[in-house]
Amino acid sequence: MKCTIIIKGQIGGNSLIFRNLLNYQSVEKRFNGQRILADYNTLKIARADLQDAYKKLVEEEPDFEGIEFDGDSLEYDASNARIVY
Repeated sequence: MKCTIIIKGQIGGNSLIFRNLLNYQSVEKRFNGQRILADYNTLKIARADLQDAYKKLVEEEPDFEGIEFDGDSLEYDASNARIVY
């Protein structure tokens, strides 16, 4: 099933989350980076990519407490990435 990860929030946090996504098929940036849409061919790939992004963010900033992940969404500071399908 095709799906999309939508990243919204502050430009800096959005860029950091997006930088850690690697397996998307296409991407569209809107409103000067305040909204990023990353398209995936399968839900499984999107979830794995979001989980990998979470792990990388935690590795990069182990003392930062503003990172949350629940399987279909990732929050980093004032930015949010979620899977829609």
